[in-house]
Amino acid sequence: MEAHFPALITLAQGHHELTYAEISSACGVPESEIEDFCIAAIMKNILDAKLDQLRKIVVIKSPCALPQGAPITREHWTLLAEKLREWKENLQSLSAVCAKITHPAPASAPAPTSTA
Repeated sequence: MEAHFPALITLAQGHHELTYAEISSACGVPESEIEDFCIAAIMKNILDAKLDQLRKIVVIKSPCALPQGAPITREHWTLLAEKLREWKENLQSLSAVCAKITHPAPASAPAPTSTA
């Protein structure tokens, strides 16, 4: 089964969800064995994902790790750059929210009321 892990890594890159059928077709693993195959990949830290058994999909949580000794391709660098850009944007948004909480804008003074 481990011989099919590189195909799984390649397939998972850039996807948030994969069907059991897609994995079976791309990796050459019978669809009846996909759950065991994916669990083995998750246990070996090759894939960070969770299985949705009812919908028969694998939900990818984060980019796949490269197997030790595997060459890093231009595609890997592109995916890494995209993830870093997303992280940067998320951290900037989080920083802005924290700044609003710790340094709230001063409340405007109530309008004067006339007492005549």
